[in-house]
Amino acid sequence: MYIIFYIKKISKASTAPNKNFENLDKPQKLPTHEHAMDGVYFNGSSIQGDRFSMAMNRRNGNEIETYIFVKIASLEGTLVNVDNPNASLNKGEDDSFSAEGFNIVSIIPTKKWKITYNGKMKNAENAQIHNVHLNLDFFSNLSIFDYGTDFDHLSHAKALALELWSGAYFDILKEFHLMCYGQFSKLKGKVSVDVKEYELKMDSYRDHTVADNFNWATYHRYITHYINVENGDRFVITKLSQPVVTSNFSQGFMYNASDKKYYPLQKCNLELYQHGETEKPPVDYAFLFAAGGREFTIQIKVEDSIPAYLGKNWDCKLLERFCSADVNGKKGWGSCQWLYRNVYGKSILSKTL
Repeated sequence: MYIIFYIKKISKASTAPNKNFENLDKPQKLPTHEHAMDGVYFNGSSIQGDRFSMAMNRRNGNEIETYIFVKIASLEGTLVNVDNPNASLNKGEDDSFSAEGFNIVSIIPTKKWKITYNGKMKNAENAQIHNVHLNLDFFSNLSIFDYGTDFDHLSHAKALALELWSGAYFDILKEFHLMCYGQFSKLKGKVSVDVKEYELKMDSYRDHTVADNFNWATYHRYITHYINVENGDRFVITKLSQPVVTSNFSQGFMYNASDKKYYPLQKCNLELYQHGETEKPPVDYAFLFAAGGREFTIQIKVEDSIPAYLGKNWDCKLLERFCSADVNGKKGWGSCQWLYRNVYGKSILSKTL
């Protein structure tokens, strides 16, 4: 399997043109599948404690599922959309990442995006409603990391080797194939809450995903960490279980500040079954991972955890968890997302009352 991936990599490098990210870095024409998706995700965090996380996923029928979490260090609680924990499929404008006043716009493809909002948000801690005006700019001079070509081939081969191979299985792999690319940068701007204005300057990550079939109901779990370190290193580390595709899969990458290069995640010993399998995730934990030929020990301490439900039928429960980190003895900050399959759908609310 590793040889197959390696040959595929060489073949693509020698015969296939690079993706035109300038054309891709904007809303895309959705495939016709009922679970087709064109989604963008942005997050930001600062050493002072400011946090931001937002996704807008376009679906067919001019629908968009949206969630947003804004934590201002000097304010109590976290601001969320007024319908939280419901994030499912609000009516959006055709061919844009826009819905109910939320807007994410590509200004300069692969360089600059703008995030704006003017309306009501609520405090997740006490449900108090606030008037919020949001104006943030994502600007990057860093290159793109393509999850489809820049991954560690040995790591992926090992993950697929765990599955039961058949012609039907490889048809499923093709059906659930997606395009995803990511980029690190800064997220800067202003947020007004009622009559007071706050200036935010955060380390940031964003990605863009386009898929023929992105069905939340096929996911069992995933955990993704977005971590920034005081020496300038950045990390995205994901452990995923999507049984129809792969049951134990690691992916991600790092930006090495001294080399000024991206390196794919090579291994990660964070096992899903050992951490929060019963939907009681730990708030203080550690794991090991490797990228760029270096090994890292990371310790996470969770500061806040706020839920959102994804999919029309609330197919998955997402926990947005803001955190601090220690990476090989260096101070870090960021967020992590813990996703669980929700088999109860919207009736989960009655079970939690």
